[in-house]
Amino acid sequence: MKLYLSVFLLFLSIFQIQAQCLAESKVKIGGSYQSDLFIDPCPYYNYFVDAEESSTGYHYSNRPMTMVPNGFAEIKKNLEALLVTKVGEELVSKLKFKGVSISAYDSIRKFESRYPVVDMAKCMTKYFFYYDFQPTAGVNYCVGIALNDYQQIISPLPFPETEEKLAIDYSLNVCKVLQIAKETETKFEPVDFVSFEFDPDKKEFFWVVRQQIINPKKGVNEYNQILIEARDASQVVSYRRTVYIE
Repeated sequence: MKLYLSVFLLFLSIFQIQAQCLAESKVKIGGSYQSDLFIDPCPYYNYFVDAEESSTGYHYSNRPMTMVPNGFAEIKKNLEALLVTKVGEELVSKLKFKGVSISAYDSIRKFESRYPVVDMAKCMTKYFFYYDFQPTAGVNYCVGIALNDYQQIISPLPFPETEEKLAIDYSLNVCKVLQIAKETETKFEPVDFVSFEFDPDKKEFFWVVRQQIINPKKGVNEYNQILIEARDASQVVSYRRTVYIE
């Protein structure tokens, strides 16, 4: 019991220290599930871990996982085993399952009044999985994975494709990232947000530290942004960006 208590207190102290570095509201969730590209055209039901048992179960509501169809556990197990072969056990161990949307082809009439309307010509997805990739405590990156009727992955995986880039430095957290940003001597305070992201072109993860625009004005506004590679924190790029405000 003392061991469990010590571990809990250690985790709590780490979280509190990180919270002191930056307000929780400034840690932005990275990525996107991209459900609109795969499951939205389909007639589907949602099943989520955090859904209430009293959920009505309509297509726009979240059903609890206790209502998920039989056989789903095996499908989830097979998907995660496949992911291990593609990106490694360490990365998969940091995926937190959030829920799944399952197409209901035999219930199309129940979705006739739904907007956006069901478009079976665009519906190629049977199962759409929602995961949060958590490289460190309090940091999340959204991962959506679409499977077809044959349980084949039909969506691009937002993960590195090479063993080298899969070697993420999991010792990095928000505090360390902010410290690295300070060492660049680039002005980035007040901080707009810190987030963990994925570059689809370079196929690798990186951290973002964005400066807040203090007095937004109509027209062109400038701010600084710092990018830090998730696998090698010595690789840092800082630059000036602009945004136009109407």
